[in-house]
Amino acid sequence: MGAYSGLTTITFKLKVGKRGTCIAVEADPENALACQKNFLSFKQKTNQSIEFENKAIWKDSGGVEFINEGAMGSGVAKFLNRDDANFTRISSISIIEIAKKYKLSKIDFIKCDIEGSEDAIFFSRKFFDKYRPLIAVEYHNQHTNHFKLSLCEILLRGEGYITERTVDHGSAFPLILARPVSNRKSVL
Repeated sequence: MGAYSGLTTITFKLKVGKRGTCIAVEADPENALACQKNFLSFKQKTNQSIEFENKAIWKDSGGVEFINEGAMGSGVAKFLNRDDANFTRISSISIIEIAKKYKLSKIDFIKCDIEGSEDAIFFSRKFFDKYRPLIAVEYHNQHTNHFKLSLCEILLRGEGYITERTVDHGSAFPLILARPVSNRKSVL
């Protein structure tokens, strides 16, 4: 989620091979073109496909106001405070809708770098009732409660995850690594 040019997704696809499925989600139109070009080249060289959604990952499929930068800073307008930005209404998809669309019975890993929308997408009881993936989030919302936990961490812990912050070298934002510790049902 937040595929940028798709190179990380290609790395993941090399890891899972022909037996695994990789789905890239990228909303920015210029970044999406780079993804499509890189995925086509990858397919020509390996005969392996990567699924691609040119949409914003969001809490639902109702669409969302988006800031297109053609770069790594594009994101949902609600979370990016930029007065001079170019706003566009774009299609969106939720994590549970992706799972249904691709008929996924299991999800092993989610990589999430969506420039501030992290809190909105992980509020999904239906998703966590069925799937228990490992999750890595580049977390952009730096607001925390008195326990120094972000809303993303609170949501994931409420779903039976242990979260850990680590340094994301090359980024000003921390990585939240989350792993399930129980198969219990959502408490949300």
